This record gives sequence, structure tokens and C-alpha cells, in this order.
Amino acid sequence: MTLEAQVGARPDWRATVTTLEARVQRALAERRRALQRRFGWAGPALRCGVEPRRRALVVSGEALSRRALAAALAELQAELPDGWSVDAAGTQIAAPQQWFALPPGVTRLWRAPPGQDVVDGACRSEHAPSGMVDRAWDFGHVREDSELCTELLPGDGPVGVLAAMDGSVLVRALDGTLGWTRARLGSTTAAPTPMRCSRGAGRAALTRALRRFRGAQYVLGGTTPLGVDCSGLVQRAVRSALGVVLPRHSSDQLALAAAPVRPLGEPGDLLFLWGAGEAACHVGVVLRGARAGARTLIHASSRRGRVIEEPLEQALARASRWRHMELEQVLALPS
Repeated sequence: MTLEAQVGARPDWRATVTTLEARVQRALAERRRALQRRFGWAGPALRCGVEPRRRALVVSGEALSRRALAAALAELQAELPDGWSVDAAGTQIAAPQQWFALPPGVTRLWRAPPGQDVVDGACRSEHAPSGMVDRAWDFGHVREDSELCTELLPGDGPVGVLAAMDGSVLVRALDGTLGWTRARLGSTTAAPTPMRCSRGAGRAALTRALRRFRGAQYVLGGTTPLGVDCSGLVQRAVRSALGVVLPRHSSDQLALAAAPVRPLGEPGDLLFLWGAGEAACHVGVVLRGARAGARTLIHASSRRGRVIEEPLEQALARASRWRHMELEQVLALPS
């Protein structure tokens, strides 16, 4: 008899509940192992309880980001019988312990604590973060030179500190990006409210900000003129020109887009493309061309290895599909 049939047929659900609890705990354990392998750290633990009369799995505890929480809940839902649901009302996103200003220069965030030695997948460090009682912390190591999350400039701050270990701190940037750094942070501060420009000045300011990157080298995880990727270019230019803090990754940027109300082609439109010889969900920005009515696309091209501005028609011809986000929608996003 299937688990679904057992739950529906028996008033005494103890055996079924035990089976389901074991399945859920295996899923949670595997997720933590996967996070440790990928990021060198598994973060705070979620707790689960089965309520058979409600046909619900009750989840509580903390997650480091909304994306991480959504992924965990989706994996748990996949373990449940048909007709069951996940009740995540008791979960929350971990709040920073403190906010700090960023120091001068570039602060790089890495996926794993830099400089940790690993033996058979386990960190040699014997030190756990102080003040982190009741959280399960797991550490490992991912190569620093290939796991750059993002780059932050002083104006991108402050950052919120979530954890500390052996000279490294785990921080959350204002755009939601998580990463480890050894940089000496600045003074403690409060999270500011981003300032925004007017609609009228937005297009011109965005164009200037983007064109300053033309010719910059493509670097995965980069956000500066010394090296930048496609979503980093868009995030950096939109923030400096419009005061809007977009998410770090193109798929998360696209998730903010409402259904367009007009056709693609107005300067300032964010354009998301697939199958254009670039990474999945590639992103660029439409600009006004030199001739009347002409449009270009400026983007950090992994295929070309640099930031380029090309005729919009050429980029669309290489793509299998695309979607755009209007500049007005970007300006309307909440701070």
C-alpha cells in the first residue's frame, strides 16, 4: 500500500508519520550535505514536524535568504504525499547581527570561507562562530579563485554580518548576495534607504553609467570596470544611475519583471535573452543608437570576453527567445 493510501485509510497514523518524518529528515540532511559541498557551509538548520490531521508538514527555523528558503521548501514538498502541504509560517530570514560600512577599494565576497584547510571534506578549524548557539554550522572549502560571488564598492554598503569564523565573516549585501570575506570592514552603521533619481533623468544617467563599462573584461562574478559579468553590469549601472538595488543574478532580476505593457525597444529596457551564445538568462540594456530610431544592446558578453554595444537586431537574431523589463518597472521597484 502506498504512503498516500495509508494516510487516507488509517486513523492511527503513527507508522505512516514515522515513515514520513524519516523521509523528511533524509531530505534535510542531504540538502545540508549539498550546501556544504557547494558553499563550504550549510547555514542555520530548519526544523520540521508532521501534523497528519492537517496533512501538513510544519517547518520552522531560519534560512539565510529567500531563495534558499524557497528551494528548501520545494524539496520538502516533493517528499510529501499528494494532498499534503508545507506550512512555513514559522520560518524567517536570518537577520544580520550588525551592519558595517564597506572599506575603501573593492570588497570581494566568496562562496566559502577563504583559506580554510579541508581533509576528507571536513574543515580543520576547531572554532565555531561565537554567539551562534542552537545553530548547526558546517564548514568546508571551495576554491577561492573560481568561486567569486560578487564585488562591492564603498557605495554599495553597508553589509550585514551573519556569522564569523577564523578571520572571515559571512555578510549579506543590500542586494541580498551572501558571501565570505576577510576584508576589514568599516564602522558599524544602519542600513540606509537608497536615493533615487527622477524618471526624466533616468535614461540619460543609465546610458552614461553603462557606456563607461564598454570594453571592460568579462569576469564571472565581477561588478567593476576591471571585470564584470552581465548581471553585475546591469546591477552596477542601475544602482549608480537610478538608485535601485537589483538582485545580483539575472534570473532574480527577471523574477521582478511584470508583464510588459509595450513592445521591446525603448531605451532603458532590460533585455533577458536565451540561446544567444551566452549563459542562460543573459541580460543587457537597450540604448538609443546613433541614428534616429536605431537601438543598441549593451551587455557583458562571455562569448566576446568583454562589454560590447551592438545593434539590437543582431543580438535578437542570435536568441531563441527573450523577454524585457521596462525602465518604468525598474523605477517602480521598492527600495
